[in-house]
Amino acid sequence: MQGSESLARAAEREVREETGLIVTAEQVLYVEEFHNPETRYCKFWLKATWVGGTLSVDAPEATAEYIVDAAWHTEDQVKTLHVFPEILQGRYWEDRRAGFSAGPQYLGLREMAFW
Repeated sequence: MQGSESLARAAEREVREETGLIVTAEQVLYVEEFHNPETRYCKFWLKATWVGGTLSVDAPEATAEYIVDAAWHTEDQVKTLHVFPEILQGRYWEDRRAGFSAGPQYLGLREMAFW
């Protein structure tokens, strides 16, 4: 986040910078903590609505984050992919079908697989 930027505005900016998509952030879904030997991070996963832009990984911000591919996938397709966090292969879809009615969910603390 930059200066007085809200969590929602930061998410919208990050999506635009890293994917080329324009979204409106709506709701915090998950909070995840992770660490490596030097630091600890807290990541917020937000629900957003796509309002424009074209999906791309060509931006310098995407390259800096090692993003090499982006695509829209169905639930069945995601189950065949290596994705993280693992919640994206199961619980996310259940929560989505339920309308994310439980409010923000804490995913816990995990060790980073790479940094």
